[in-house]
Amino acid sequence: MRPHLFVTAKEIKGLRSVAAVRTAVKTGRAQTIWEELKRAADADAEADVLVPTSIVPGRPAAQAKAANPDWSVCHLTGQRLLRAALAQLITGSAAYRDSALRQMAALFDPLQWPDWRDKAHRHHEADLRTGMLGKDLAIAYDWLCPSLTDEQRRWVIEGIDRCAIQPFWRGIAAGSGWADGQNNWTTTIVGGLGIAGMALADAHPDSERLVEYALPRMAKYLETYGVEGEFNESVGYAGATRDPVLFLMAYWYATGGRENGLARPPFVKAAQWYMYFVLPPGRVAAFGDGTPGSPPDSTWFAPLAAANRDGVLQWFYLNHPPRGQQRDLPWMLLTPDPDVVPGSPQGKLPRGRAFRDHGAGISSRADWAPRSTPCAVYGKAAIEQFHAHHDAGQVCIDGYGKRLIVDLGSPPGGYPADFFDRIARYKYYNASSWGHNVLVIGGREMSTERGSAARFLATEFDDDRGGFWQLDLTTFYDGAQRVRRTVVHLHPAVVAVLDDVTLDRAEDVSLRWHTADRCEPDGDGRFCVAAGDVRLAARVVDFDGAGVAWARREHEYRAPYNRHRLGTLFRQPRESFVETTTHSNRVRLLSLFAVFAPGAAPAVWEATPAGWTIATADGPVEVQRTNTELVVRNRRTGTDWRVPDDR
Repeated sequence: MRPHLFVTAKEIKGLRSVAAVRTAVKTGRAQTIWEELKRAADADAEADVLVPTSIVPGRPAAQAKAANPDWSVCHLTGQRLLRAALAQLITGSAAYRDSALRQMAALFDPLQWPDWRDKAHRHHEADLRTGMLGKDLAIAYDWLCPSLTDEQRRWVIEGIDRCAIQPFWRGIAAGSGWADGQNNWTTTIVGGLGIAGMALADAHPDSERLVEYALPRMAKYLETYGVEGEFNESVGYAGATRDPVLFLMAYWYATGGRENGLARPPFVKAAQWYMYFVLPPGRVAAFGDGTPGSPPDSTWFAPLAAANRDGVLQWFYLNHPPRGQQRDLPWMLLTPDPDVVPGSPQGKLPRGRAFRDHGAGISSRADWAPRSTPCAVYGKAAIEQFHAHHDAGQVCIDGYGKRLIVDLGSPPGGYPADFFDRIARYKYYNASSWGHNVLVIGGREMSTERGSAARFLATEFDDDRGGFWQLDLTTFYDGAQRVRRTVVHLHPAVVAVLDDVTLDRAEDVSLRWHTADRCEPDGDGRFCVAAGDVRLAARVVDFDGAGVAWARREHEYRAPYNRHRLGTLFRQPRESFVETTTHSNRVRLLSLFAVFAPGAAPAVWEATPAGWTIATADGPVEVQRTNTELVVRNRRTGTDWRVPDDR
């Protein structure tokens, strides 16, 4: 009986029925989402169909100009189909059915949609777009099915078969790596066609085969998550966890509520890990191939909160609802359970954590307030398997909802054609050591590749004091005997970073801090970062008297490494950084930071006989380095960190 996937025609314990949805949309949050969905579906019915040349909000103009079926247009097309199908299911209005059929006709027309593959992926028989569109069309079919004629049903099935299912099988026969891969290609394509099989069920002869092919591979994929839920790609791609979540939710429905795979590992830990790298007021850390300022994809939190009765995940979902192109209204209507009581992570999850697997992300924040916290310090100790940069040891600082010391993410407007070449990739400063807040020694890139990790020498976090971590990064640098980075976060808003280097011989050493503005250092290495009305007082000092210089510089893309893979030139953001340079075989640089609240006049870091000090709203803070430890202390409160330092 249809529909049966994500919403059911009949009442089944634990699953959501059409009748229950029709009741839910009359009140509360569900009513608000439904009204938004209905308005969008009404507008869709009057709008032109979406095609690869469509210009839509948030989509790069170059993609439309090139008639490329990129992620944006494929995702929005799928959402248009699902909105129409769900609106028809709830209201019974034939106008929504006809709107969906009109968009389907465009998708099946080779003159309007010549290919369901991105132009960058034409060497594959099927790619990410095939998986996305095949999945959404099949789900829309299941929801629309009771309103379709037999002829319309056959037409939709034939179109999905021709454009998605047969290319999928051809891709497997051709040995496509995504068939048994360990990244989002597998979950999108194999998982997507697996969901399509569940949705089509007995309407297509390959349905059972699609599901049987996907099940073991999706189960195997879940083994890639780290012990504490770490994702094996950069944080910006971790929203792709939505794919296995939706796959297992679909299977839960397809089995009539018997198989709740969402209540098993690694999902709750994966969600908690993600939370540590979502910064107030709601943006994902831009590590690796991320996009600075992008909102979290929280779609998958709602079904996880429901399946696990987890109030913390519900809190995160409600405080960071899907936004922008991720605002997928059908899932926002169908997946949350309003009976799960939200609960803040404050007092339940530590404010600081050091993760050890994949990118080995590290995060410390003053509190779990979702909109603004005095300071969040976050970094990483390793290089991921996929979408990684030369950024082991990276440190970023946010304050009061503003990015201050920043990660530049990936190139603007999309990937270059050679960005995934193991050598050319690092010609782009975004992926290069030069584009991160790390040391560069002898002008060389980091010497290790993806999957490499620094050694944690020490870590400690305390909800009252903050936290620290100490990394041995020596293996990332040729010609180095010792490269250590120690990061200390003293609550609420002081950060100290000590870089300790011993080299085989004297070489050029560079340390860059990428800033949210274009601030200039003075002759003592002090600079002040401004982001809106928030200020970050900073200073970089040299312990060893090797002689250092400070300067503001900026990045520039240079030919031939300055084009999108569609051929268009990159815009030049000329992203700014403060660079400290020296030439020695023994280098010890101490970087000091203090965040000042909106509107507060920033103090400056002053030298004292014992070290350095700054006046903050919470009291004077001093930083000292003795023969045995690095000390960061608030003299008013007595709160301090004493980090062992075996020089």
